[in-house]
Amino acid sequence: MIAVVTALAAVSAGVARSDDSADPPARIRMTIPDQDEIGVEKCIDTAVNAANNEDLDAFLGCFATSRRAAIRRQMALVFVRHEISVELVDKHLISRDKDRAELAMSYTTTLSEEIHEVVSLVELRQENDRWLIRGESIVSKTVKRPRQSSSSACGPGGCPPGPCFGGQCGVPGIQPVFPPGNKAGFNIFP
Repeated sequence: MIAVVTALAAVSAGVARSDDSADPPARIRMTIPDQDEIGVEKCIDTAVNAANNEDLDAFLGCFATSRRAAIRRQMALVFVRHEISVELVDKHLISRDKDRAELAMSYTTTLSEEIHEVVSLVELRQENDRWLIRGESIVSKTVKRPRQSSSSACGPGGCPPGPCFGGQCGVPGIQPVFPPGNKAGFNIFP
């Protein structure tokens, strides 16, 4: 530990320079996340873990109270119909004030065998001293589908559109998981 501190001190003092330039040495900055940043990251990490465990109540607990009822049915159907896996690839806090934050995220979601690579902007609000997800705006999404077996009812272009996600529902009485006007398709943070 002392060697690392000594090396950092030498670099910042310009002693351990490998060139003879007249430029001043680069300063090394170390930042420690504040409580709000930690709260935002904890919210996202909890949502990802809850989705991976298909824990509906824990997942909903990451959302603003006003959004939970609308999300409950949608996510319950996703959890029942799919094996789900979410991998958070990258995240960056774009802006934050005392009760609002915006986060840029990249994540991969696997629903059964369909892979969604998503880049999005996530809005969070502080509610009762906790950061909660208010909404998500998809910036880009790529969907990768595995090849269908010849015994599948789906053709070479994939499954035909149907009343349920991916046209795979076909169960009478089940409503679409995503309303017809939803151009974004599936996103883990509805």
